[in-house]
Amino acid sequence: DVRRPETPRLRFVTGEAGIGKTRIVNEMRRLLRSKGIRVLQGIQSPPLRRDEAADTTGFKPLEGFAGPLAALCDLAREWGPERSRRIFAGDRAPLLAPFVPEIASVPGVEMAEPLEGSQELGAGRVLRALTEVLAEAAEEQPILVVIDDLQWADELTLSMLDFVHRSGGWSQRKVLVLGIYRTEEAPRRLAGLAALPGVGHVDLGPLDDTDSGEMVRDMLGGGDPQPAFLRFLTRSARGNPFT
Repeated sequence: DVRRPETPRLRFVTGEAGIGKTRIVNEMRRLLRSKGIRVLQGIQSPPLRRDEAADTTGFKPLEGFAGPLAALCDLAREWGPERSRRIFAGDRAPLLAPFVPEIASVPGVEMAEPLEGSQELGAGRVLRALTEVLAEAAEEQPILVVIDDLQWADELTLSMLDFVHRSGGWSQRKVLVLGIYRTEEAPRRLAGLAALPGVGHVDLGPLDDTDSGEMVRDMLGGGDPQPAFLRFLTRSARGNPFT
């Protein structure tokens, strides 16, 4: 439950490409929305090209949280200037606007210049600002942040995930972050983070004959497929429903 302090603030759903990670998370999102929990979606893009917004590795910094922040900007316009001012108070707006320019145009948001500091200190302040924005936005309704394709995560997004896990005060927030990634493409830092104690982690393995049989029956509209056919299907697809 997102609303309980003992719930892990960081969770992962992992597995090989096509195994059904996104489908399961989509069903969970639908269920959580019905329980009054706000779901904000983010996604990482593969580093196919470089541009002025990309860092030196070809990734856009903090991209995983850009979608959720942009969604909060849309919600803030509905909530009005007073609440927007609280959510993006202090130096939160100027620190986060370089990653999500929409923040600057939200009514009530003040774009004062952040204090100068080293690059390392600046990254820490960005993570703090993002934490405070999400916490303030979740005061009236719990929030689930879902980030897909984390195997392509940039360093700042990974740092935020690490911050979510290690920050003691985060356990009191009504915010949960759920990451989805392909195990065969995960960088070492991400895989190590998912394996840490206190991090929720569900790894989806290949389907067995029983799972495949249920899927085939659903697709065929009933009836029991031949066991030999199921064994052939499971062996040929290696238990991957997408194959």
